[in-house]
Amino acid sequence: MFQNKLVMPPDLDQSARYKYYVKYDLEKLKEFVSNINLYTNPITKFETVYLESKTISQDKLREAGFSITRSKDKADFIVITNPLLINDRSAWTWGDGSLTIKHHNNKVTPMLEDLVNEESKGYKYIFSSDLYKYIYKYDGNHELYSQIVELLGTNSPDNTRMAMEFMTNANWEGNELYLHQIFNLYWNRINDNDYKNSISFKGFIKNLDFSPHTIRLYLPVHYKELCKNDEHHDFVYNLFKEEFEDKLKSLFEDYKIKLDVLNYSIDKSLFEKEKEC
Repeated sequence: MFQNKLVMPPDLDQSARYKYYVKYDLEKLKEFVSNINLYTNPITKFETVYLESKTISQDKLREAGFSITRSKDKADFIVITNPLLINDRSAWTWGDGSLTIKHHNNKVTPMLEDLVNEESKGYKYIFSSDLYKYIYKYDGNHELYSQIVELLGTNSPDNTRMAMEFMTNANWEGNELYLHQIFNLYWNRINDNDYKNSISFKGFIKNLDFSPHTIRLYLPVHYKELCKNDEHHDFVYNLFKEEFEDKLKSLFEDYKIKLDVLNYSIDKSLFEKEKEC
């Protein structure tokens, strides 16, 4: 017999519910998401999908090999937005353990209600953020980062668009450092380009687990948690190497210190700790 597992997360405070806003108990919302009937089979790119989420381009899915259907009954899985991905200005977390979602854009509340109402039909779902990696054309690595930064550095709208297309079509998993640095250096230029309104780019931004417009990386320590391997640490060191050496030289001169022996190394404490786990 079918057993209902999805219980709509209640509003934390009914008075906080307005026309376009719903304030949820965050833990209840997490519990709801954990009970969604997700598609767990290996993705082959031959699946037939129904797009509930509009953050992925149908053309990109077809190019990757997927088929699109307008019937949920014919779909291998239904693509939905993960309501816990709060990376833009449509959601706010509060100190009282709540999450307020502006739902007229991403339709989170109607989507949750649909999931409850359709549970007995046994549909399988996949989050758009988990499907994105199957439609990437490029590896998001240091080489691609360098190409993107070179394009953005020309201050040409056409080159900026090309850079954004490269960025959108790359899998940055494991190399989020480079993506953060791109936004850190060129967010305003990217945000001024018309390509930001494309389905591809908006979908890419929507499925990030951070807010690009809030990236502020000024000092090496700000990059610390983003460094996942030796290449990342060397990358950050080289960004600040000249500045560090100039400050060190100035320090010696100010204090009339003659350098005899100096040993130092990159602080990889977080990286080494993760390797031990």
